[in-house]
Amino acid sequence: MLAIFMTEQPLLFIMLVSLLISLLTNIVTKYLTDQKEMKRLKEEISAIQKEMRAVQSKEPENAMKLQKKAMSLNFAYTKHTFKATFYTFIPLILLFGWLSFTLAYQPAVPGEQVSIDLFTAQPIEISVSEGLSLNSVGIAEVQRGFWLWKSTHEVTRINITPLEEGEHFIFVSEDECSSNISIISSRLITEKQDSSKLPKEPCTNSEISINYKPNRIFFLGINMRWIWVFIIFSMLFSTILKKALKVY
Repeated sequence: MLAIFMTEQPLLFIMLVSLLISLLTNIVTKYLTDQKEMKRLKEEISAIQKEMRAVQSKEPENAMKLQKKAMSLNFAYTKHTFKATFYTFIPLILLFGWLSFTLAYQPAVPGEQVSIDLFTAQPIEISVSEGLSLNSVGIAEVQRGFWLWKSTHEVTRINITPLEEGEHFIFVSEDECSSNISIISSRLITEKQDSSKLPKEPCTNSEISINYKPNRIFFLGINMRWIWVFIIFSMLFSTILKKALKVY
């Protein structure tokens, strides 16, 4: 259900996620910090900045003193947020990793061609299970730094098209080892397989790169990457919630 929602309504999904994250971070900040002290510091910083603008051209020395005082207050304000940041940082990093994996690229769907680069040290044989169409196999001209340190190896590009949803396999066999790529629910993923499930020992000196199409979300009249949509909504919701919850 969640996967379908993310695929069919990515804009709404990102909006809800950014709302939940903004709400969580504001609640954590509100109850894990001294809000009275943070309010005092924020008001004092604002007053000093206003005074600095008034004397900047007439009294530069006084403006410098005020700037140092403002920096000291900013540091004190930041220290008050450390505890809240500590509790939210790791969960947010994990969530970002999951969102990046899920939303950064378009899934492979039935009827659409996907290319896969196989980086191997030996000649290979390729076969596919039912439900896949093997369109072409050739040598790829890959110009990525990822491959440069193994330039003695060969990059084979295969183009396949899923014909139906479900779980299908691409079998890649070298002289002494083999591996496979699993297609599950029309999204290509690489999977480690037990050697008992493969006709030969699993390959350890090979790499697989699936060339997903970058996912774009239409928002504000522009096709954007998910991260920019997320940032826009997060800033909007965070500003609204700070005022609503009186978080300083």
